[in-house]
Amino acid sequence: MEPGDQAELIAWLAHATVQGLPFTTIHTHVCETLFRAGLPLERAHVSVTTLHPTVSGLGFTWRPGTATIAENYAHAGYFRPAWRQSPFQHMMAHDLGSMRVRLDRVHPSIDFPIFRDFRREGLTDWIALRQMFDWAAPRTPFGQLGMIGSWSTGARDGFQDEHEAALRALSVPLAAAAKSLIVQDISRDVLAAYIGADAAERVLAGEVTRGSVSEIPAVILLADMRGFTAFSNAHPTGEVIERLNRAFDAAAHPIAEHGGQILKFMGDALLAVFLTGGGDTLAATATRALRAATAIQAHAGPFALDVVVHVGEVHYGNIGASDRLDFTVIGPAVNETSRMEPLCSMLGEPILVSAKVAALMPAGVMRSCGWHALRGFEAPREIFAPA
Repeated sequence: MEPGDQAELIAWLAHATVQGLPFTTIHTHVCETLFRAGLPLERAHVSVTTLHPTVSGLGFTWRPGTATIAENYAHAGYFRPAWRQSPFQHMMAHDLGSMRVRLDRVHPSIDFPIFRDFRREGLTDWIALRQMFDWAAPRTPFGQLGMIGSWSTGARDGFQDEHEAALRALSVPLAAAAKSLIVQDISRDVLAAYIGADAAERVLAGEVTRGSVSEIPAVILLADMRGFTAFSNAHPTGEVIERLNRAFDAAAHPIAEHGGQILKFMGDALLAVFLTGGGDTLAATATRALRAATAIQAHAGPFALDVVVHVGEVHYGNIGASDRLDFTVIGPAVNETSRMEPLCSMLGEPILVSAKVAALMPAGVMRSCGWHALRGFEAPREIFAPA
């Protein structure tokens, strides 16, 4: 690759990184440019570690004639033989910044299963370059975030010295683009994991100041584990946490499937909202919330989850101390929802809804459970359950 072409590609990488182009687009362009410049690439792969509740890393693989294919690696992958017997794990374990292997004469001590697969494909030479991001993450498997890129060829004589030099020159700019990607993804993923997807998008769109609050109509869903205090007092912490996680899984998937957003977990309870959008009426939104409530009960299994649904105007946004904010909902409708929840155990009903929700449903869908006083509210409220 000529020096001018290399400089042009590095400049393009910098511009693409600033633009925030998808890494699949960046990786494909880099690989195709190298290929056209005469590097005999037959496979190029990048692995990037990240921070995500269910994903430990991202993988990107390119082959001539195809666009880069992306995949996610689960946290459990670190314990599987495919990773433990891989050259990337070898590099991380031995703190190697680079590794080159002639696949047609590899030493038995590092003849990993994937190298045997590469030989069957006719590949002859493999180069891997590791770039760490200077981002300490001591609770991750290797204590730091970073990228490893590997390049393979089937050329009879393998890569030439100038080929390796070109790949090394591109390693840092490519890692900068990968780091830019994961910083963006981590910002969105971590925010979504802790405050909900819609709230995360609002924060990233600039709703970051205290008092930045919108008054909107919403359907509110509160789910609470029945008998959890007694259970937690009588069982070891590990069992208590496992029970909580399994119960919340039973509730979270139906809520997400029906378009709801979990805003917070409060001990053994969760608070979720369903917002109107995409042309939905309030009645359609309430119907989605009720379907989620029904699905929660179907998924609950051995966990007794009480679910209440209410509708009303809420204040949705940033509330808290000047330097410690919570993106949440407040208002009389939220308070009323929480006051309804104890009635589930009192009435023996796993799902209860307010009169406002019942009024949005077709006739015969709900049945009245009578009028009940709610703590903090002067007038009794009529409470309903699914018929």
